[in-house]
Amino acid sequence: MAAPTIGDRVVVQEASRRCGVVRFVGETQFSSGVWCGLALDQPLGKNDGTVNGVKYFECAAKFGLFVPSGKVRLERDVSPVSRKAPVTKSRIARASLGGRRIGMH
Repeated sequence: MAAPTIGDRVVVQEASRRCGVVRFVGETQFSSGVWCGLALDQPLGKNDGTVNGVKYFECAAKFGLFVPSGKVRLERDVSPVSRKAPVTKSRIARASLGGRRIGMH
């Protein structure tokens, strides 16, 4: 497995399987170790590439996320099945209704 580099598309190895592009790789002032700064595809992050006043990269608010480099995988190394969103009760309910959403009136 290759180490991620800036510009790579990656998947965060966690339950929510957040995906994005690597914008930073290296040591940070907020914690020891090698970190990957990601610009996520969706606003599921924690920042805009800035942590504690230090700008590591730029992206929109809530699209930035830092994760230890060992917790990301290149998107091409992750099977399509494992990239799918986790199964939840609402997804099961929608599937049983043919994909239709039901709202409370």
